Amino acid sequence: MESKTLLVQVNKIVEEAIDIKSFELVSADGKPLPSFIPGSHIDVHIADGIIRQYSLCNGPDDTQSYLVAVKKEVASRGGSRAMHEQIKVGDTLFIGMPRNNFSLIPEAKRHVLLGGGIGITPLLSMARHLLAAGADFEMNYFSRSIKHTAFHEVLSSPEFKGKVVFHYALEPDAVRAYLRKLLWSRPEGAHLYLCG
Repeated sequence: MESKTLLVQVNKIVEEAIDIKSFELVSADGKPLPSFIPGSHIDVHIADGIIRQYSLCNGPDDTQSYLVAVKKEVASRGGSRAMHEQIKVGDTLFIGMPRNNFSLIPEAKRHVLLGGGIGITPLLSMARHLLAAGADFEMNYFSRSIKHTAFHEVLSSPEFKGKVVFHYALEPDAVRAYLRKLLWSRPEGAHLYLCG
């Protein structure tokens, strides 16, 4: 294994939505995990030669665990299928150190988060961070149905009231029309984050 990997144990697996499972990973030696910034991802070494990148979903202040969510892809090349069908609670995995190519801009006066399907994962970490910081943000989450909406219960909780809008089963033209209306007027200092 390369030098910049960590050994973690699968502590919990949750069926978050149709074909989406979350995996709570904890340090195998019981030590706190390295801190990360919202929007970060990790490499997960699933099997020999299979390494996949998954966004961290939990709040960045949580150093006791990393939370990733994986959608089982129909055309999986082995990664998502292995995560869904082979990985069990108690298994150990090697992961890479958190890294980020999708950072929040701290100077932004408002944050607009747009997520589609499994693309909600980095945005969930951002939303948790922004909520804890008392920052101005809104999230729009597009999915096929409530049953296809990962972390629906979390994002429907009272703490996110007035911050999250769900959109189900919209046709492409309806999505375009909604986004055109949403983004037509841009408040000064607002930043857009889009995934999915």
